[in-house]
Amino acid sequence: MGGRDISIHFSEYHRNEKLRMTHRLSANDGGLPVPAGFDPTSFPYVRDSTNGGKLARLSAVGSSVLVVPEPGASLVRTVAQRNSIANKFQVVHFEVPPERTIVRPGGGLRRNRFATSSLEIPAFGADRLSPEYVNIRHRVDPNGSITQVPTDLNTLSPSAFANAIQNGGYLAAHFTDDSCDGCVEANVTGLGSPVESLPAFSLVTAIDFFSLADQSEVENDPTVRRVEPLSKGRLPVNPTLPRPFNLNSSAFDRSDTTVTSTSPRGGPCANRKPLACEPPVPEGEQAIIKPQQPAGDFQRE
Repeated sequence: MGGRDISIHFSEYHRNEKLRMTHRLSANDGGLPVPAGFDPTSFPYVRDSTNGGKLARLSAVGSSVLVVPEPGASLVRTVAQRNSIANKFQVVHFEVPPERTIVRPGGGLRRNRFATSSLEIPAFGADRLSPEYVNIRHRVDPNGSITQVPTDLNTLSPSAFANAIQNGGYLAAHFTDDSCDGCVEANVTGLGSPVESLPAFSLVTAIDFFSLADQSEVENDPTVRRVEPLSKGRLPVNPTLPRPFNLNSSAFDRSDTTVTSTSPRGGPCANRKPLACEPPVPEGEQAIIKPQQPAGDFQRE
């Protein structure tokens, strides 16, 4: 290693494609058709580190880097795209389908509403090909300004609200947020021979509304329904993510079935004051304070 000029450079790639994914399925399968004139493959349906998505940046910390989320103007917000048919920018929207029953592949029926007033896109067995829930309570005027405030259907009378939600047919606003997944890659030069670099998976998740409670506490609370920490069901990362230094190369192996992660674990009181001592934490009940915790609390988009 003597006499070598070694340098390490870091790069990131993050992507948010929730809006595109809501249009992935056909109407017959419970999906949402794309309104004519919109391009679901472009910004803001797909926001990433290459098209001005403003999702995350790297901040140097010693010899490493920290992924820092780029906050938007608000937690969720409307977005606009030039409609090629109208030849002007419009608030990105979709037509709300009427309430109906979806026949799922392999059998089974599912209504396309959740809690009456949200659109529910069905899963295909264990596979979820689109976000599960979509807000349909904010109506927009496609000919209005892109800064318009959507009409909140909650302001309607109970009967008018119920009729609108059940019958659909109106245009509802899409909302974007700044959650995303991606990866960070290190590029080492000066070693004289190529060195394999394995990208690190990165998540920018939704706000943790239970910041004062650990996952095990949320899971064991009988008043919180249908919650299971991601730490109990590790899944593979997004196989479509590219390497930040080579966007034409995949960051991860599509055959991967899981991802390595670190978790704190309680242990014997070693070199700690008695008042700070805690008994070992049972396996599966460790406090998991890391990016995917909010996603474990709220697995449904």
